Amino acid sequence: MTSPEPVTRIDHRDSVATITLLREPALNAFDDALAMEFRSLLKHLSRDAETRVIVITGSGNAFSAGQDVFELAHEESVRGPRAAGDQLRQRFLPLIMLLHEIEKPVIAQINGVAAGAGLAIAIACDFRVAAENATLIMSPIAIGLIPGSGLTAMVPGMVGIGQATELFMLGKRIDATRAVELGLIHSAVPADQLSEKTHELASQLASQPPLMLALTKRALNRSLYTGLEAHMQYEAYLQELAAGTPEHREALARMTSRKAREANG
Repeated sequence: MTSPEPVTRIDHRDSVATITLLREPALNAFDDALAMEFRSLLKHLSRDAETRVIVITGSGNAFSAGQDVFELAHEESVRGPRAAGDQLRQRFLPLIMLLHEIEKPVIAQINGVAAGAGLAIAIACDFRVAAENATLIMSPIAIGLIPGSGLTAMVPGMVGIGQATELFMLGKRIDATRAVELGLIHSAVPADQLSEKTHELASQLASQPPLMLALTKRALNRSLYTGLEAHMQYEAYLQELAAGTPEHREALARMTSRKAREANG
């Protein structure tokens, strides 16, 4: 399902480029149109000599809710569980790998809810600054799916396997303060200061030697995420198994039905 309305906006301030996701009614969930446009913008900014730092944020009250559940439900009705795995392989795997490969600092400005693949995009950034009222939803257990898009590799690397197991298996929601304590985000700031505090960090990064930042990012990614692409392929395989269960089908039907009722008033 795609939208004729603009799905992203890009703003430039000094040498910092900010991408804002504009699917506010859908909590900035990624449908095909948003994923393609977002990926195109990232590629453009990675090559743009005037851009030294990239910031990603969302419109409204969400950073991103991850997968578009209506699109997922439609694709699964046509192609079955394979659709859930293919969304990870074809949509989110390229985005996560691109975020790691861009040789410029990327900052997630988390303005609200970050869930599922939306959370993975934030985690794949080099820095994360969140509003104090932001919420991280660690697992799509509510619709009977597993954490994907590299979350089961990236999060344990940040918080340890014990904490990651608890967060994922219990489907925990955590606030920004707890996320700072765990090391998932770098700072939590008042919502009305989020843009300015993020820009302060971006300006500090922009003042550093670009090659030093690029080479440091390469070294860190090689240290932690050498096998990330293969791991995400395995997550996609496991996601297909989860998507084939009655629990997933029933939970997805309930969620899309509830969201449809809310949208219709």
